[in-house]
Amino acid sequence: MEEQQSASLIYGPHLQSNLSTIFSIKFLTAVFSGATAGVMGLTNLEGFFLFALSTIFCASLVVLLKCGSNPKLYLGDGKGTSTKAALMQLLIPGVDNVFGFILTWTLLYGVIH
Repeated sequence: MEEQQSASLIYGPHLQSNLSTIFSIKFLTAVFSGATAGVMGLTNLEGFFLFALSTIFCASLVVLLKCGSNPKLYLGDGKGTSTKAALMQLLIPGVDNVFGFILTWTLLYGVIH
């Protein structure tokens, strides 16, 4: 009985596919917002504000359109992950995405301006 309660309710390969898709969305959001900041000539906090805004916007689109306003069903571990933890998983961009943003931002800013 106890063994059944501790079993995961989410199929592992589906969760892995969901997380891979989320990673791709976050990476593309970072790169395109960096390109936008570079083309627009944004500097300092203005560029990082654009990055934060685009991350929040894309995370809200994923929650509303793809997760049906219930992200814990798609991003949880099947053992009672809270909605807050699933949302934080969407909102935290990760170091590699921040570096991708800065790279494209400075590249396009340097080429254009």
